[in-house]
Amino acid sequence: DFDEDLTQVNLDYRAYGRMTRRSLFALRLATLQNVGDREFLRGFGGINYLRGYDYYEFAGSNLAWANFEFRFPLVDLLAFPVLAIQDVRGMLFLDLGAAYLDDDLWIDPNTGFIRVDELGQPIKFDFWDSTNDRLQDLRGSYGAGFQFLFLGGLQFNWVWAKRLDYTEYVFDPMTSTVVAREAPNSGTTTQFYIAFDF
Repeated sequence: DFDEDLTQVNLDYRAYGRMTRRSLFALRLATLQNVGDREFLRGFGGINYLRGYDYYEFAGSNLAWANFEFRFPLVDLLAFPVLAIQDVRGMLFLDLGAAYLDDDLWIDPNTGFIRVDELGQPIKFDFWDSTNDRLQDLRGSYGAGFQFLFLGGLQFNWVWAKRLDYTEYVFDPMTSTVVAREAPNSGTTTQFYIAFDF
């Protein structure tokens, strides 16, 4: 039944501040909110949104994210006999973001289902775990990388990202309950992608 409306609001604020003659600080604050009767799921994660996580690792009808990035020059031109790599730039970044459903429901990326407790009751979405003083459903990463123009102006990016600590909910077979625990942190993730920065 498609009689209900599908309406989303997308806000995207970007600001750039020159730090030196050739370096800058870039900021992006963005959200996509479902305001209609029907929900439209979108994937979220990876690339320029939430580095250190898989592309579209999270799903929700509501998204919110922030990117903080310091960009600086490394090498202007690497010329080889056959080709050249231009504008090699370095970056330091901090990414934060979340995807969630209406009614504060959250799809657990580990299971692909709405997160529930042992009685089948939804565990509500929350950005912050105030009990353990760490992120809960908001995810974050920080890291460094470099980018360069190649093959007719395509921007190649290579980043190393470290995830911020967060709380995850898992089923404990010993107590037959769903418990909160600190998610295992897998160390640094390396990602390569072709995309222009924000």
